[in-house]
This record gives sequence, C-alpha cells and structure tokens, in this order.
Amino acid sequence: MKRDLLPLGSIVQIKGEEKKLMIAGRRTEITDDDGDEIEKDYLAFRYPKGSQEAPVFFNENKITVVIFKGYSNEEDQEYLEGSWLDKLYEIISLKLLN
Repeated sequence: MKRDLLPLGSIVQIKGEEKKLMIAGRRTEITDDDGDEIEKDYLAFRYPKGSQEAPVFFNENKITVVIFKGYSNEEDQEYLEGSWLDKLYEIISLKLLN
C-alpha cells in the first residue's frame, strides 16, 4: 500500500527535536548501531542551517507539525510510485527465495 511522503523542501517539526527540519531526502537506508541496514522515511537538516550540521533521519510517525509543504509535481509522484513498486518487488522476491 502506497503512503504519500512529504515533498522535498518541506519544513516539519518532530518529536524530540527543538529545531525545525527541512526534508532533503526520502526512503533513505542507513546502518544502525548493530550494523543492520534500516530504512527511514526522511533525511532532513536543521533549519535554517541546512547541511552545516549532521542530518536527522526519522519516520513519518515522528512528525508533529508540517509547517510548510514543499513543491511536488507529476515527476515527483512518479518517482514515489516507482520507489514503492521497487520495494514491493524486492519484498516479493525475498519471500519467494525463502
């Protein structure tokens, strides 16, 4: 089931973070402390400093306020739909191999 993710450039506030965040990436894979690959919905930078500070990775459920919704067009929607299809095919392939 496809979830709509906020467009790049959106400004949000999340639980546990004082500063506003600007979304700079979506569906980002990171390595946790145990060395496992995990996927986060968003990569963001603290506003207004941007990439001068370390990025913040979080999931949709951490967002408490959407302050500004970034620009999205047909190309953006196609990208999001494609990334979900890729993920679905990956899950199906893994289940078939097991």
